[in-house]
Amino acid sequence: MTANAQTSRRDFLTQSAKAAAMAGLININRSYAEPRKSGANKMASTKLTSSIYVQMTPQPLAEAIEKNPVAYIPVGIAEWHGEQSACGLDALKAETLCEMAAQILGGVCFPTLWVAPDVSTPFDPTKYPRGTLTINKQVYYTAAEQLLTQIEAMGFKVAFYMSGHYPSVIPPVVEKFNKHHKMKVLNFSENQVVEGMPAGDHAGAWETALLRVLRPGLVDLSQLPPLPKGVKAIEDQIPPQWKFRHRYETYGVYCADPRIWASEYYGKRGTEAILDGIVKKVREALNDPSFASDRKPITWPADTRQQPEVRYDYQLPYQWMKRFEDTPIVYLPLPTCDSSIATVTNAAINLAQQTSGMVFPPIAYGPRRDGSGICLSHDTYRRVINEVVNDLADMDFRVVALVPSSTLDDSTIQNLEISMVNEGQTKVVTVDPSDESKALAALKSTISTMIPQKPQTRQIDGIWTINGQQQIHALHEGVYGPNTKERIYEHEFEVSKSEAGQAAQLDLGSVLNYCEVIINDADPLKDHWPPYRFIITGLLKAGKNKLKVKVRHQPQESLDERIYYYVGPPKLKGPVSLTFWKVQ
Repeated sequence: MTANAQTSRRDFLTQSAKAAAMAGLININRSYAEPRKSGANKMASTKLTSSIYVQMTPQPLAEAIEKNPVAYIPVGIAEWHGEQSACGLDALKAETLCEMAAQILGGVCFPTLWVAPDVSTPFDPTKYPRGTLTINKQVYYTAAEQLLTQIEAMGFKVAFYMSGHYPSVIPPVVEKFNKHHKMKVLNFSENQVVEGMPAGDHAGAWETALLRVLRPGLVDLSQLPPLPKGVKAIEDQIPPQWKFRHRYETYGVYCADPRIWASEYYGKRGTEAILDGIVKKVREALNDPSFASDRKPITWPADTRQQPEVRYDYQLPYQWMKRFEDTPIVYLPLPTCDSSIATVTNAAINLAQQTSGMVFPPIAYGPRRDGSGICLSHDTYRRVINEVVNDLADMDFRVVALVPSSTLDDSTIQNLEISMVNEGQTKVVTVDPSDESKALAALKSTISTMIPQKPQTRQIDGIWTINGQQQIHALHEGVYGPNTKERIYEHEFEVSKSEAGQAAQLDLGSVLNYCEVIINDADPLKDHWPPYRFIITGLLKAGKNKLKVKVRHQPQESLDERIYYYVGPPKLKGPVSLTFWKVQ
């Protein structure tokens, strides 16, 4: 992320805190300092009618719109949130809050939009090399406007566009929409509607506490360093107001220390404050003080983890990295806006549990074959999917398996243009979720060509030449020159006839930080994310082979140079190895 993007996020949170302070909200409101007694942890006495759009038939939907014409649209991304929380925190937070609001307050909750603009909180690539996924801002704006226009046509008078990822707030789109449409769009992140307590951070006490109660099991505070001796967690208080700052002792965490303040108590009081804030905003928008007057009690969510857990958004960083290292496959469910969301997601989970890998959250709102239902246009949906797949390929997933719904228009998949796979580092395959045996066969064939199976690995040793001037006998030797902005490492190695005929992978080990790899004068292979591994099948020949590695410091767009600045010249540190395997 650029410095401007980082400043933007910091300013966003700071402005929220200032607004709260000006309104006299820094002092804790007693209504949130004490748990609510009346039915707070009990199911309602009568069976609750579904308020989830994809679970509703036409008649109940029409009745719900007539009674409470409020639509909730949760939005967020997969993004690292410290060592202690699942990477789906933003969207899972928004999704659960919107489902709660629809069920408890009234209205209808639409499927989560698992994309957001290309702004995210920076992370050191040596610790978090992959995981966060964003898309182009204009594509996101177009998708949001299309969905809001169709939701209005259904008869809704208010749309609450809940941004779990704070940069997903879209004032330009909302202002334009509200100027030209009758439906009123309320676009807030959850912290912006809270009164009476500090709210809003990144992976700090606020977000961590919310995730603890909204998605139990997806927070593990033991992944953070232990607290200093004599410092204890506070379980029954709301934290004091904080300043936006990066906590270096708890990596990737901004604002109040979650080890101390991220209690279930704070999470539940925060949830109640968010729901109260939604009521206030919706009443104003509807000009109806009776909205949510029959408010139902909160039913706190249960732990929904599976074994084995393969959902991308449910992974904590160490879990994510282990699954990625074991099998770099990702499944991408592509449903329409109906019950196919559950169908194709469950099918993808079943495939991932058999082949390993992870399942990315479903990209809902695909165009239906029959042209019905709420959806993105063919062009917009293709652009969204194209960006998601290219980002996954850029993370070095070797296989991206598209899992489309049977209701999805065929042309949507056929016309995808996946640019990132040109270098042969990722293969994109479409599988039919209705035919598991056929899907597994197609996956097995693709996996065999892209992921080492019963591999033979050997290290590349011997003399390396640096910038054509200096020779070293091993990469771990200290190198004090030439001190240039770019270093070019060259080496020659032997490959047997048998090895040359097999699938092959080159692993550069440690690199600081951007590299280009040229084998036998072929086109360069490029990477700036660890692990620095390249599929080089077909590039090797029996006998002597030439390897050239160009290394330089290249700031990554998603990183803050002020935090992650490398001292000294660029380096190829190795160890460098070759892996061979036979394609099945």
